[in-house]
Amino acid sequence: MLSCNVPEFIRRLADRYKDIFANDQYSSYSGSCALLSYFLLGAHSLSELARRCPWTPSVSTLSRQIPCFQQDRFMKRLRFSILRRYKHRFLTNPEDFCWAIDDTANPKYGKNSYRSHPWHSSSGPYFGQKIMVLALIDMKGGFAIPVAYMICPKKEEIGYISGPEAAVALLKSAKENGFPNLPVTMDSWFDSTELMTAIEALGMTYVGEAKSKRKSRCNPSRFVPWSKLADLFGSLPRLRLKRHLKGKSRGGLKSYSQKRVYIRNRKSMVNMIAVYNRFNGKKAFGYYCSTDLTMSGERIWELSRARWKIEVMFRDLKQHLSFGKLPCCTEAAAHLAVCLPLMLYVELRLNMPKEMIGNRVTSTIGDQVDRLREETLMQSITLLIDTPPHFKTVVTKLRSRRHQSRLNKKPVNQSAEAA
Repeated sequence: MLSCNVPEFIRRLADRYKDIFANDQYSSYSGSCALLSYFLLGAHSLSELARRCPWTPSVSTLSRQIPCFQQDRFMKRLRFSILRRYKHRFLTNPEDFCWAIDDTANPKYGKNSYRSHPWHSSSGPYFGQKIMVLALIDMKGGFAIPVAYMICPKKEEIGYISGPEAAVALLKSAKENGFPNLPVTMDSWFDSTELMTAIEALGMTYVGEAKSKRKSRCNPSRFVPWSKLADLFGSLPRLRLKRHLKGKSRGGLKSYSQKRVYIRNRKSMVNMIAVYNRFNGKKAFGYYCSTDLTMSGERIWELSRARWKIEVMFRDLKQHLSFGKLPCCTEAAAHLAVCLPLMLYVELRLNMPKEMIGNRVTSTIGDQVDRLREETLMQSITLLIDTPPHFKTVVTKLRSRRHQSRLNKKPVNQSAEAA
């Protein structure tokens, strides 16, 4: 990818956040644009960015600007822009929204990387960072919007908090910034009873997938034995899910059975459903519970399915916006490598011009990023062909930074060619 001038999309974002970036002697407008372009253009290092974008400051200047990044101010500004966009819909159609919390792996190599430790995930062990993200799910729009995040610490670190405590802290930060109390949906990794109780204390409803091995019973008496979920739900009558909730399989529409049960380590009941691929299927493929005893089974299934939008968001962030991919070890660099992709994702989802989005139903983040990169490349080719007088300095920098003698070294602005 080549960018001989600052893309208009990047200029607009840098103008909106310029007071946050320009808070020290090393910050500059071009440096802010360069750091945003790093993630939009998919660079792998600051040296590669300097070779692709001759308008950027030097690598040393960018390296001095990164430690001054303030993630708290940045994320507060981002949350304010999201709240301003959705405030009216929160009042009129709150049923169109829910919260989703999940963590994602960000492999890092090097002992000195900020909060890089050995972790275990559903795909296996890895070394790097575990990043927990709180996302607002717009079920009508069909996408997730990141609102808050945390780079999780290990037990050996000072200030360690567990996964459930981190999830509650993210929800508290969103609530303190003015977001409403919405249902919180999670996968089976977050089905602890302590987390259910903490979410209820915030005035929210927990909705999530339960582990199939959970022991449960219908009576709280100590004389009633604990049973498997399959034994409790196997003989219950079933209902078909509506077509607009999808879930059509080879045997027809999915079906579910519903029951209020007690689970271990929780005093009050939960509202649980078992979902089957076939109406007459013998084994349920998933169990989903809610702390709201009046919630319908179809609503529990709808909220549980909406959680998948955060997984799609993680895929788009990693594949198209270089999420977490900044080869710097400091704390500020780790937060910058998360904050800027999140902000780019929000802008691409909510504030892109109609001509760039095209058909909103079929347009993806990858399509929009590809369009922006192609547009930037075509503008750069036009400038290189025409070479207006004011552009000669940029061409000189481009030749110097991409000279063959500097390919394995840090790019410099001085011409490395003989005149």
